[in-house]
Amino acid sequence: IPDRVVYIEDKNARKVDISHPSAHPKVLINSMRSGGTIDFDFLYAIVDIYGQVVTTDSLSTLSLKLVSDDPSAKVTSLTQMAQSGIVNFRGTEIVATPGTSIAIKVVSETLKLSDQDTLWEIETRQCVRGEILTPTQECLPCGLNMSGIYRDYSLSLQDTKCSTCPSGAYCWGGDQIGPKSGFWRISQNSDEFIECPNPDACLGVDPYGYDDPRGKCDEENGYTGQLCATCLDDYAS
Repeated sequence: IPDRVVYIEDKNARKVDISHPSAHPKVLINSMRSGGTIDFDFLYAIVDIYGQVVTTDSLSTLSLKLVSDDPSAKVTSLTQMAQSGIVNFRGTEIVATPGTSIAIKVVSETLKLSDQDTLWEIETRQCVRGEILTPTQECLPCGLNMSGIYRDYSLSLQDTKCSTCPSGAYCWGGDQIGPKSGFWRISQNSDEFIECPNPDACLGVDPYGYDDPRGKCDEENGYTGQLCATCLDDYAS
């Protein structure tokens, strides 16, 4: 018979020591992206009076309650149902003003819980390059555009929207952007892609990966410098 709820770290656990409250870290996640999800197993077990996991329980529910004065804070997937006596909050989305801390509390309407076992702190980081701060205080990574054909990008923390991938570039989302073959870029902070006078001299980046974000010159054949238009030593112009 279900008696109480306890935090566990192993989803294969079948018996829990309930004589002492579990000593879990106070901070559940540090440096989390606002708008990100809990990407690990965050587990609670439904146990009987002997600490045995009630594996026949697939009906009990647990909820996450937000403890915060932040008007932007929210938690999705608030209520989860047990599966074989285990509740997993993996995939829960957390939104809070970037650079702040919020608390979440696990609650049950029918089962016993200890305050020591249910209150968690989540620290959100500031948005990073390649993300856009939305009006709802989410750090939204630039990615596939609305058509799903190519990826948008952002190179500045001051950007208020993601930009369309330039015609002379490959974009992999976030701030990962580099020149196509035949194009040149002055630095990884620039989104100006210039067509090279000799397109064969500018190798660009690997379209299937993200190597040098500035692209490469065909140095094997003597090309280097701006626009790959300079000859290496021992090569004639």
